[in-house]
Amino acid sequence: MPFVIDPPDLRFVEASSFLRALDPDWARAIGEIGACRHESKPHRGLHETLVRAIAYQQLHAKAGDAILSRLKALQKDSAFPSPAMMQRLGEAWRPHRTVAAWYLWRIPPTWG
Repeated sequence: MPFVIDPPDLRFVEASSFLRALDPDWARAIGEIGACRHESKPHRGLHETLVRAIAYQQLHAKAGDAILSRLKALQKDSAFPSPAMMQRLGEAWRPHRTVAAWYLWRIPPTWG
């Protein structure tokens, strides 16, 4: 039986188009990564979703440190990114933040 890839979820086609139009970096990421294949689990509650997100993280300490140092660099007047700053960062991607996060997790570390 041949290997078949399901077509992308049509809900994410609009989101991918929106993000691609934001800037060349988004266009490159989406072009190289391909269609968003996020599998939404709306039946899960917030607590279960958070616990699963933490349990399934497979970050090496160096990767975590790199992410935090980039965030800290964005907010020079504080030792750690504030919730307000994190919310401002995500506003540019509204209403497609879930798809944006899906792509961000797939950007190769060599992009720097």
